[in-house]
Amino acid sequence: MRFLISLFLICSSIILISQDSIFLREKFQNNQSNALKILGGWSTLNLIVSPIYLNHIKNRGGANSSAEYFNKMNFNWNLVNGGICIVGTFRSKTLKNKSWNNKEVTNSIIKLKKTLFINMGLDISYLLAGLILKKVAPNDPLKSHQYTGFGNSLITQGGFLFVFDCLFLKSISNLVK
Repeated sequence: MRFLISLFLICSSIILISQDSIFLREKFQNNQSNALKILGGWSTLNLIVSPIYLNHIKNRGGANSSAEYFNKMNFNWNLVNGGICIVGTFRSKTLKNKSWNNKEVTNSIIKLKKTLFINMGLDISYLLAGLILKKVAPNDPLKSHQYTGFGNSLITQGGFLFVFDCLFLKSISNLVK
């Protein structure tokens, strides 16, 4: 009888640990999926809107304006964001069927946290670079519009990415205390 009770307790523990691992993995993957959807939506929005505004600017005779450079930079920036989303989505789908234990999930979360901290540092550097470009723009009349447009784009994209990375970090930090 003791043997059966012990066996039952061991099997129950293994099942509970397994369920906990599955739950943690699913929460982690859902957070990643949601983050990729948000970044993909931002990227798609910029890839659609920037060329429309660029065409509108050119039709109104605003070529070489800061708005033109802003939209060019936004479009190119979001080609990269879109590429990151595509790669991330394919990677996420290949990892979805992999069986993970709690340690592997926890290690993945820790690794992602480190990556997000690095990204947040880069986001701040984008913001600073944008501010610097805007500051030096009046000193170079030939490139003033370009510096201002690129600076505004860096501030916009860097600001969005900083908020995005902060929120993503907060969402995965809640998974593992």
